[in-house]
Amino acid sequence: MVTASLPSIVGLTALLIGFIAVGLKSDVRLRLVSALACFIWSIHFCMIPGAATAAVLYVVMGLRYLCATWLLSKPLKTKLICLCIFELSFLIGLYYTWTGLPSFLSWLATALLTYCAFFLTGYRLRKWLYPIGGIWLIHSALVGSWPHMAASMIQLTINHFVARKLRKESALDQEGMAFDRAQ
Repeated sequence: MVTASLPSIVGLTALLIGFIAVGLKSDVRLRLVSALACFIWSIHFCMIPGAATAAVLYVVMGLRYLCATWLLSKPLKTKLICLCIFELSFLIGLYYTWTGLPSFLSWLATALLTYCAFFLTGYRLRKWLYPIGGIWLIHSALVGSWPHMAASMIQLTINHFVARKLRKESALDQEGMAFDRAQ
């Protein structure tokens, strides 16, 4: 009989919600559901002894998604200020959790994702999730986490199908605008 601990159940819940988030076409829903997944990951890490730093960083990542959602239609200057605040907080996290190349890769992926969360939408956002997912895949291989590698591949696959759909829709929008201009 297989038994699962509460932290495992909470972690799997966060993982599944993360998969759902990547599968959403709406930029707002993607960010809000990603924030929810981050907060649940934070609860997961609070249940694991010695993982307090990860719990705090996931709270910061959840707040990043909430801020990015709120700032989608705000001025560039406001977005830049918030971007700098979050990037600085992740640099501080990097300082306290430094273990070499794996730490650098996780920081790099998080920094790129932070930029994407604040400044990109639609297909352009999805396009950037490919290299970010690749960085997480390399990170997982370096630390020997097969489950995280599998999760990264699943997220990349889900993102691929959503990106294709968004690209087709944006191409149809471009054709429609060209037709309207020709009229």
